[in-house]
Amino acid sequence: MKFVIISGGVLSGLGKGITSASIGLLLRSRGIAVTAMKCDMYLNLDSGTMNPIEHGEVFVTDDGTETDQDLGHYERFLDVNLTKDNYTTNGQIYKLVLDKERKLEYGGKCVEPYHALPPEIIKKWYKAGESSNSDVVLIELGGTVGEYEGLLFFEAVRRLKLTNPKDIVLVHVLNLPKEHRHINLHRYKIVGGFYVTYTSLYHKWCLVCFTYSYKVILYTHDSKRFFTSRSIWTSAYTQRLHRFMGCIVFLSKGQYSRMYNGKCILRWDDTNPEKENQEYCLAMKEDLRWLGLTWDEEYHASDHMLEYYRFAEKLILEKRAYTCGCSSEQVKKNREKMKSCSCKKKSKEENLIQWKQMLARECAEGEATLRLAGDMKSNNGVMRDPIIFRICYAKHFLQGEKHAVWPMYDFESAVEDGLKVTHVIRSKEFELRAELQTAIRKLLNLKEPMVREIGRYQIAGTTTQGREIREGIETGKYSGWDDPRLVTLKALRRRGILPEAIQEMSLVVGMGKSSGQISPDVLESINRKIIDKNADRYFFIDTPQKIKIDKAPKQEVSLELYPNQPERGERKLITYTDFVITAEDFHQLEEGKLHRLMDCLNFRKKKNKFIFDSIDHQHFKNAEDKGKILHWLPAEGNVNVDLLMSDGQHLSGLGEAGLNKLKEGTIIQFERVGFVKLDTKEKDRLSFWFTHK
Repeated sequence: MKFVIISGGVLSGLGKGITSASIGLLLRSRGIAVTAMKCDMYLNLDSGTMNPIEHGEVFVTDDGTETDQDLGHYERFLDVNLTKDNYTTNGQIYKLVLDKERKLEYGGKCVEPYHALPPEIIKKWYKAGESSNSDVVLIELGGTVGEYEGLLFFEAVRRLKLTNPKDIVLVHVLNLPKEHRHINLHRYKIVGGFYVTYTSLYHKWCLVCFTYSYKVILYTHDSKRFFTSRSIWTSAYTQRLHRFMGCIVFLSKGQYSRMYNGKCILRWDDTNPEKENQEYCLAMKEDLRWLGLTWDEEYHASDHMLEYYRFAEKLILEKRAYTCGCSSEQVKKNREKMKSCSCKKKSKEENLIQWKQMLARECAEGEATLRLAGDMKSNNGVMRDPIIFRICYAKHFLQGEKHAVWPMYDFESAVEDGLKVTHVIRSKEFELRAELQTAIRKLLNLKEPMVREIGRYQIAGTTTQGREIREGIETGKYSGWDDPRLVTLKALRRRGILPEAIQEMSLVVGMGKSSGQISPDVLESINRKIIDKNADRYFFIDTPQKIKIDKAPKQEVSLELYPNQPERGERKLITYTDFVITAEDFHQLEEGKLHRLMDCLNFRKKKNKFIFDSIDHQHFKNAEDKGKILHWLPAEGNVNVDLLMSDGQHLSGLGEAGLNKLKEGTIIQFERVGFVKLDTKEKDRLSFWFTHK
């Protein structure tokens, strides 16, 4: 089944309904079985109670459903009788989810709109096609792009586009030349599609033509191609994959390259021999593979040094670059004053001689550089005759001492993007450098890729700056790149954050241009939903305090590994009179009240003694003097546990003996503490890392 999603901008009444019906008529004329569906963003359950002056006349289908008037257009153009399956509203979707929640179909879990509503919307779309035995379902999204009421419908579009990219095409109806609402499609992380436009300049609609194989070709009034959606993606990936933002960028590129049958390239921008490191490359590739990412091609920019030299010589001969012997301080001063240095006046022959001296290692580091003949009067400082090559005799981890003159990042990146790349996605911090890179490509007659700068996101309360992290490791503030206080991939992985959670987070954050902070709660909430169903429950007692409950009977207490799922197994604890509880619970036990050791027994505190009362839980529930319900362990037969928290603090305590059976890397839940991951097993101690609540 194929889906054509029709959205619109600027205002209602622009023509989405007629556009939808027209597309359907064209498809039907080619012998394709087609149906149409309208999605209204209102909380009304149907159109019957809406004011016709405000919303338009109601169209009643043969089965009595009161719907939007656009269904009348669909019936007339497609010559079909539509039903309730061809119309839905926000209200219907919410009611469907709420009814399921009341029937406990979500198993008592917290039901969140973002997770629960889009799947139900997609089911409605499939049902519309299945009930009419159609090959193509046209789905008109009411209202305009950018209105908050439609967010969940566009989220459903995004998910369907990701999971079934070959089965869905987007058509956006807009007004030219003053239409800007289509930008919101990118804000919703929806990319690729086609525009149907109305322009007041020509007072006519653009022609939409569908071929038999459902490939859409769109023409404007002058019959020129307006939009294309096939892309090849790249990654200008440096040694900063440990940053959360870098992870999001690469995930997005990988997903988009798959959506459009393009190529995802892993490129190492390794032309600074002083900072590049083989260890970083191996660690980053390990992290990428852990995320489930693959790439079609991999190469190092440093392998292309001879090509960079050839381009540099071309610029010198065309008087577009010159060698400069000024000190770095003088260069900086001249650029601040927008003043050219005398080196710029040299002939191309003089520049070429000194350039060859640089390559022949006849110049010391800092003695000479190659600068682009830019614009010293430019308001953009990076355009003021930037340095594009420098001398560096440091040994490169891959190239050794083969090269002594290295391109600066802007030159190397401009060349690589111009040679192999059609689309570049990078963080907004490179925005000011875009003008320089574009200028370099023009001078070298290289192709100009489509560049999209996206906002930089940061997990609130953490640092993602590589320099700060390195300094923290060197000073001992952090234990390493996997310190639990960091949000490096190594740290997140060691804590128990799963790659699926980071993948979903990349979709939540998306490709918007605005920067901001992401609460760690968002990532933890996504991860919690993934790991909860597989995490068995165990008791952990922090700072254990021993107590003796007089007259307590000897018992074998059976506890479920997972609540309400006895088929998963159980833990058995042998108890008598001696127990351990947390020191915090111990100090909160009130005199005379009835307290309970969870799933074990009831007792009272009397004059600093603990007296057995009963076993029955119902007795505790009915008691008027209820105290605390406590986690506990028998005093003997436990294992020593060290728990490293996300703030770097260590908790020491006791855990159930059954923890010894776990394998390293297993994620479980310590009840009343949170999810934890078994990091290492030693002879007399188990070390866990705290994942999150």
